Amino acid sequence: MGAYSYNPRRISNDYFGVDVGLRGKALLSVITASCAGGFLLVGYDNGVMGGIVGLGEFNKTFNNPDANTIGNIVSLYEIGCFIGALATFVVGDSLGRRRTILLSSLFMIAGAVIQAASSTVGVMIAGRILAGLGMGAINSTVPILQAETSPAVSRGQLVAVDLTVLNFGIVISYWVDYAFGFSGLTGSKVWRIPVALQCVFIAILMFTTLIIPDSPRWLAKKGRHEEAIAVLERLHNASIDSPEVQHSYAGIQQALEHERAASNSGWRSLVASDNIQTRKRLFLACFIQAAQQLSGINALIYYSGTLFSKSVGLDNKKSALMAGGLNMCLILGSTISIFLIDRVGRKKLLIPCIAGMSAVMCVQTGLVKVIQDKTAQGLVANANFGRAASAMLFVFEFFFSLGF
Repeated sequence: MGAYSYNPRRISNDYFGVDVGLRGKALLSVITASCAGGFLLVGYDNGVMGGIVGLGEFNKTFNNPDANTIGNIVSLYEIGCFIGALATFVVGDSLGRRRTILLSSLFMIAGAVIQAASSTVGVMIAGRILAGLGMGAINSTVPILQAETSPAVSRGQLVAVDLTVLNFGIVISYWVDYAFGFSGLTGSKVWRIPVALQCVFIAILMFTTLIIPDSPRWLAKKGRHEEAIAVLERLHNASIDSPEVQHSYAGIQQALEHERAASNSGWRSLVASDNIQTRKRLFLACFIQAAQQLSGINALIYYSGTLFSKSVGLDNKKSALMAGGLNMCLILGSTISIFLIDRVGRKKLLIPCIAGMSAVMCVQTGLVKVIQDKTAQGLVANANFGRAASAMLFVFEFFFSLGF
């Protein structure tokens, strides 16, 4: 293998980032922190509305919207996320990882400001969709940046750390909602402040993104070999002649060559029944991602407070407390997965957890049915049914965060 080299004068700081002297583990730590900040934002933005829609002041601001309107306020955000993710597929590779994150952050800030300032349902929905556009792009880009800048040996563990931080963002949002919703404050600020607080996380994400380099893999793909090698020097804290830098760049080049060769066969090759089972691999990858969403985890995050009040029968304050505690199970499960994912393997974690989630939902459905039947008859169900139904939700979220 010939040695790779570059001309320092040809390096563009547009892709190299603001060099503040970070090298080696320090640089990787900041990249991971930046990516974790993106995941924290995803978690906070996903969770914040779940604790707000049940607040009296929120409903008062929007003239007590019905359940369908509340559902639209919550769910149309996901439409924005979907469009943002599709847009990333189209333009993300042209912009690069850093620029995509920075541009998407601007969409999120605009969306957050519109939401926090809104007084009509239409304006709130517009802000939700705009924020969703940015979130969809960030959620599609941050994991790629993390994977393309991480050592292969610790890639799974670092991504697990990011997902734990995402869950932490959800927990933060619920406790912020609880703090403002039941603090004795009056007026619309009890929900406007939690919505506006996401701008703080966005600002942190933008700052850290500015001081890290772009992905060396993306740079090499775009023919910016000088910047790619320079980034690898920083990541390995080694000179260009070092085995680490040379080996990493050779690996990138080999992967890109394989991609170029595969791209010549077109999209049809993705569903080919070949000796490496491409069709099966594609189906499994898509099915797992679809199953993650079809599990209902987002609905549980968004409406956990409502579930505890409407289905289990708790008052608003206890429901909010339970919702905050429930989402802490996400942190517990994903924290454990950090230490198991590279040791046990993805498959051995995923399959038992899916089985556990299915069993829990079957039990939970039966318990809620008993409670609802008793209520319809004008009777009071045994309190143990409510406690058991609540416990099932905790176990479900634990299994989800451990496996997925």
